[in-house]
Amino acid sequence: MNVLYLLETMAGAGASEAMRRHLATAKRETSAATLIVSDLLDYSAERVPMSASVQLADLVTEALSVVPPPTGVEVVKHVEPDTEINADRDQIRQVLLNLITNGYDSMPDGGVLDVSVRSAGDSAQITVTDTGMGMDEATTSRIFTPFYTTKSRGIGLGLAVTKRVVEAHGGTISMQSTPSVGTSFTVTVPTADTMASVPK
Repeated sequence: MNVLYLLETMAGAGASEAMRRHLATAKRETSAATLIVSDLLDYSAERVPMSASVQLADLVTEALSVVPPPTGVEVVKHVEPDTEINADRDQIRQVLLNLITNGYDSMPDGGVLDVSVRSAGDSAQITVTDTGMGMDEATTSRIFTPFYTTKSRGIGLGLAVTKRVVEAHGGTISMQSTPSVGTSFTVTVPTADTMASVPK
C-alpha cells in the first residue's frame, strides 16, 4: 500500500486513465487481501482477554469514529451513560467494529444503524440494529459458523471471532433478522470480571 501511494504521488495529475484504473484495482485487491489475513490472524490468535474497566459509551463513540457511516447511512445512538464493564477493551472494541461494519455492509442503498447500550442487572447489553437486507432462516442458522459468508469479500470469520470473544468474556450474543427489514445483534456481557477460558 505504501508503494502504491508513492506511485500515485509520482504520477500526479499526469497519470493516464489506464494507470489510475490499474492503481485503483491494486489498492482494492490489496485491501481485500489485508482483510483476509487480518481475519485469519484474529481467528487463530485465541488471545486470553486482559480485564480492565471499560466505559461503553466512550468505546461506542471511538468505534463509530474509526468506521464512520457510508453515504446514505444514518447512525443513531441510545447509550446509557456510565455503563461500565470489566473486559478486554481491545477485544470488545473489535466486537463493536465487526457488528457496526456488518450493519453498514447490509445497507448498500442506505438506511439507519442503531447502536444502543443499557444496563441489565449484573450485565450490560450492546445492541446493533440495521434496516438493511436482513437474512433468511438458512443464513441465520449458520451466521456464526467459521468460513461461512454471503459476502463477495472476506472469508466469513468476523462473526465467528465476535462470538468467541463474547463467550470468552462470559457473555452471549444473539441475533434476530427478517429479510428486507433488517438485522439486530445483541451482546450481553457481565459487568463483573467473569471471563471464561477462550474456547479451543
